[in-house]
Amino acid sequence: MLTTVTLYLILSCLGALSLAAIYHTMLYIHRRDKVLRYYCLYLWSIALYILYRMLFLNGAEPYAYSYIESLNISFSLDSNLMWVTFIFYISFLGNALAPVSGNNGRLGRAYRTIIYIITANAIWENIAANIPLGKTATILAVSVRVYLSAFAVWVTLLALQKKGAYYYYIATGTFAIILFSLVSVFVQTALNKILLNINTWGWMMFGYYLDVIFFSAAIGYRLRIEYIEKEKALKKVLEQQAVIRQKEKEFIEAAYSAREQERNRIATELHDGLGGELSTIRLMAEMTRSPQFGLNGKYLERISAKSRELVQSINEIVWCLNNNNDELCGVIAYIRQFAGCYLDEAGIELSCKEPRHIPNIKITGDSRRQILLLIKEALHNIVKHSRASKVNINISAINDLVICVADNGTGMEYPAGNTCRGNGLRNMQQRIGLLQGTMQIQKQGGTTLVFSMPLSALYNKSTIENN
Repeated sequence: MLTTVTLYLILSCLGALSLAAIYHTMLYIHRRDKVLRYYCLYLWSIALYILYRMLFLNGAEPYAYSYIESLNISFSLDSNLMWVTFIFYISFLGNALAPVSGNNGRLGRAYRTIIYIITANAIWENIAANIPLGKTATILAVSVRVYLSAFAVWVTLLALQKKGAYYYYIATGTFAIILFSLVSVFVQTALNKILLNINTWGWMMFGYYLDVIFFSAAIGYRLRIEYIEKEKALKKVLEQQAVIRQKEKEFIEAAYSAREQERNRIATELHDGLGGELSTIRLMAEMTRSPQFGLNGKYLERISAKSRELVQSINEIVWCLNNNNDELCGVIAYIRQFAGCYLDEAGIELSCKEPRHIPNIKITGDSRRQILLLIKEALHNIVKHSRASKVNINISAINDLVICVADNGTGMEYPAGNTCRGNGLRNMQQRIGLLQGTMQIQKQGGTTLVFSMPLSALYNKSTIENN
């Protein structure tokens, strides 16, 4: 019979287990966590086991057998329920300590092996309940329990080796089960099944109490760590989003600034270049209306020439602004076309050699414009000063875009050291500087200008006109 103290202990433990099982079940429904699932099964199995012993065995000592008269066989139902709690207990430990053991490590295989042993032992105990085996059954039962105790000690030591409150809680809960199981066995075998007015089964309740307390603390600590990690991850995501937004803001500001600079450049060019040309045409047209000059062919010819220059300038501006012309192959093709038309009007023959392989890269609009103005200035100097009859343009594009413009004329006298004193040469030096390149002047049977520009500067950076 149960003592009063033992009865209170059992009822208190049953209430605590039930509340813990309900709480963690609700928690599992919301989180669907594998560790929580096995912990809930463990709690419910213990509560069911205690309730069964309270209602049907009246607190009798363990391993009572139930006889089914209609079948004429006995079942170790009490022992079976106990082994079910052990299976869920081992499953919970195996998942709770997965970061230590791993699913396929030695300890992970040991967990699965123990579940097989417990299952086989439960089947065997039901068989042994109907076959008189004497000491053999006792020896097997004791062997299995010793093996389980050794395994529990191993798990405890393993958890203690791992630093962290979570593992310490698991180890302490496991140790509590081992300790009070040993106390219960000692009370049953050496003290006539009672100590301090508490039965053997009552001492087991202390182990369950502490087990639930420390395992629940481990679950709570685990959830807290997960919350902290999620909070850190969220904070990191928010910081990354802030960085991305800042970069987007900087990109938008840079794009807006570049657009404003481009608008200012176009406005300046239209005002200084096209505006001046249009004013010249207007003045010449007014002069043809004057009685003093009349329809003078000289002025009409100049009006026509200025108009062609104006159209050419507009075409150049449109070409520089059109993003469809960004490919390097298109830039080289336009240089060839422009040089051909420009030199053809001056009666100069053009020979143009292009690279066989042109890198598939895009050139910024401002870089394209600077390159075109470099070639235009070089050709202008040839037409105006060199008295050449032939021009060779040789283009290569490997790491650098190299453009060689050579004529067969007498050309200009260039100072030593490539020092440029004329406005045209000074402009070319400024433009090649904006492209982070170099310009060389060679005089061998004519004049050769070599422009060399790194390709990385042409498509990675935007050059800013400053003239």
